[in-house]
Amino acid sequence: MIHKPEIPALSVPLIANFALFQFVWLVTVIGAARGAAWPGLAALAFFLTVHRALSATAKADYALCALAIALGTIVETLNSASGFIVYRYPAAASVIPPIWILVLWCNLALILNNSAAWLLQRPVLAAVLGAIGGTLSYVGGVALGAAEFGVATSMVVPVLAVSWAILAPLLFAIARRVNRVFATTAGR
Repeated sequence: MIHKPEIPALSVPLIANFALFQFVWLVTVIGAARGAAWPGLAALAFFLTVHRALSATAKADYALCALAIALGTIVETLNSASGFIVYRYPAAASVIPPIWILVLWCNLALILNNSAAWLLQRPVLAAVLGAIGGTLSYVGGVALGAAEFGVATSMVVPVLAVSWAILAPLLFAIARRVNRVFATTAGR
């Protein structure tokens, strides 16, 4: 018998979580394309505030944001230093990732225990969806003008897909660990 992954029951908090994730992504990328980080920061601040009321795992999710920003700093520095991704804002010559891209990493962390929680115990599916979704996120950012590929798209896309096939399960593994820590400390 084949086990089919269960899709979570739709609820207002899950729908709101996913919708806010998409909203923050769009506002952040459009703001970056126009040379401004503040729209993304404002949208993320709103999401973080609303998230507290919507999520039973808000404290763990906030810790995940910090860890995702740390991981994102490493990944985006490598992307930039390698020349694969050239961020148009704040300075194309800098290898240090701009704040707006780190906003997107925190934004991603806010769905791990919520609208994407059904992937917590499915690392292979997380890898496949990460490869697709992570890559499309960069392609979308480039299409909207927030960044550009520093080398041929045919070279960058496979690298991004492999990277996100690794990063997505890693992020879910980090979420599982953070969840255990918060469950242990809540019981004290």
